[in-house]
Amino acid sequence: MDDVKSHAGVSAVPLAEDAEAIPEVPVGLKRTAVSAGQGARGRPVKLDLSKRRKVWFFVGRGRTGKTTLIRWIAEKAAAASAPVVCIDMDRTNATLTSYIEGVQRLPTVDDAAGVQWLQRGLDAIARSDASALVDLGGGDTILMKLVEEVSSLAGMLGEEGLEVVLAYLLGTQPDDLSPLATFTELAFAPRATMLVLNEGLLGPGVPVDTGFDVLRRHSVFRKAEAAGAAIVHFPRLGPAAEIERRRVHFAQARDGQGPAPLGPFDRARIRHWLNRMDEEFTPIASWMP
Repeated sequence: MDDVKSHAGVSAVPLAEDAEAIPEVPVGLKRTAVSAGQGARGRPVKLDLSKRRKVWFFVGRGRTGKTTLIRWIAEKAAAASAPVVCIDMDRTNATLTSYIEGVQRLPTVDDAAGVQWLQRGLDAIARSDASALVDLGGGDTILMKLVEEVSSLAGMLGEEGLEVVLAYLLGTQPDDLSPLATFTELAFAPRATMLVLNEGLLGPGVPVDTGFDVLRRHSVFRKAEAAGAAIVHFPRLGPAAEIERRRVHFAQARDGQGPAPLGPFDRARIRHWLNRMDEEFTPIASWMP
């Protein structure tokens, strides 16, 4: 990990119910178009990181969409010729290596050794010209342990030229907020924090506008939103299983490339998904690598 090449988690707090009594707020408002500089639900995003290198930490329970989001961001970075290091801390799943070259993969199952490995990697990235995408894996505790040891992690990396972007991948279950609650208790709240609502985890027929109401009413969510976290919707990707089976990039799937091209309907769905991804992430475009 010390020889970094420029190629393009935690769970501790069960949150089945909200323990804090809070007043109700209006939810389920009609979706409106997102304009540049506005959050996914119309909230201004004033933080401009366009001239900064970033290290993205993707946090969430298993199967909340971390790998898919990392792949999309990595593809956009590659298209923009932006140097990015991909770090895979997932000890049970090596999916990223099927799509991205040069992935730096955690070589140990020992937490203490893993903390040291991540620390050396971040130090090496800070001395390079690259940004980084760090997949923490579902329920991984290594970043939590590093934050416990270095409480000023975000500020320290910022002084080294790396802006921390913390992306929480969320479904519809209150326990999906457990990593957010844990890091909030540790006072790890980088100024570039986002709550990513994965529409692909909504049940059949559940409206996007109301499907996340339970989470959005929860005190943990509301505190993060009040503290300035950006809220971004992650659109459902219909042909996701077919793309994974073929092991192709999203742009390749959209353009019908590869040994077994997708049919025209699935290509149209992917084109729509890519357009929506660009729309939803436009407000935080400057946070991209």
